[in-house]
Amino acid sequence: MISRCRAKSWIVQLNEDSKSNKGHSHSISSPVNQRGLKGHVIIYPQKPSELLKMLPPSVETTCSPICIVFVGSVKPSKDWLKKHAHPLIVRRERVHRALLWLQKNNIHYRDVSVDYQTLQQYPENDIIPAHIEVLKSDSVNDATSQYFSDCNVPFDSVVVTDVSASSTSNQMRAAAVKHIKLRNGGFMTVPHGKEPINEFFNPSMFPMIYPTLFPYGIGGFEDENRESVVSLKRHIKHL
Repeated sequence: MISRCRAKSWIVQLNEDSKSNKGHSHSISSPVNQRGLKGHVIIYPQKPSELLKMLPPSVETTCSPICIVFVGSVKPSKDWLKKHAHPLIVRRERVHRALLWLQKNNIHYRDVSVDYQTLQQYPENDIIPAHIEVLKSDSVNDATSQYFSDCNVPFDSVVVTDVSASSTSNQMRAAAVKHIKLRNGGFMTVPHGKEPINEFFNPSMFPMIYPTLFPYGIGGFEDENRESVVSLKRHIKHL
C-alpha cells in the first residue's frame, strides 16, 4: 500500500514422482518424503509514471494477487482474524500518516502524492478484502493436494491448467491464449512499471520495497556512499 516497488513472484511446488511397473507416473505423498519450493522473484516499480506517482494503489490492485491459505478444518471467522491475523488488518488513518511521514522524511517519496479518493476506499479498521482459502488437514493427502471453501473461488476462472513446470514460454503463451479465446477464461492484471528494477548493486531497491525497514530511504545493501563498507551477507544479519 505504501511501497514504491512491488515484488512479482512465481512459486512452483516440487513433488516426488515414482514409476509404477506399467510405466505410469504417480505422485508420492508421505511424511518422510522430501519436499521443496522453487521460486523466482522479479522487482517492478509501482504504477507507471503516467498515473502521477500517487499512493496508495486501489484496493482492487492491492488485493487481486493475494490469496490467503489457512490449514484447518473450517474457515476462520472474521472476529478470529481481527484478533489473531494482524497483518491482514488495514487501518486507513495509519496508511495516511505513513504516507505523509514518508513524503517528508524519505528521499524516494518526495515526488509522490497521496490519492485521497483512493485512500477512502480502504477500511477504517478492518480485514483487507482478500480471498481466503482453507486447506483441509485431515490427512497427508488432504494437506498436500485438496482445497475446499464455502464460497465461490474467484481464482477458478483465471487459472491456466494446460501447462507444467517444464513448459516453455511459447507453450505457456499458447495455453494462455487458448484459456482466454476458446474457454472464455478470465485473467488478472497487476499494474506496474514496464521495466524491472535492477537487482544488482542497487542500494535503493530494498528501501523502495520495504519503507518500514528503511523509513528514511537510505541504508540499502551495497551502498557505495557508506563510510564503512559492509558486505551483503553481514548486512542481512542485522535486519
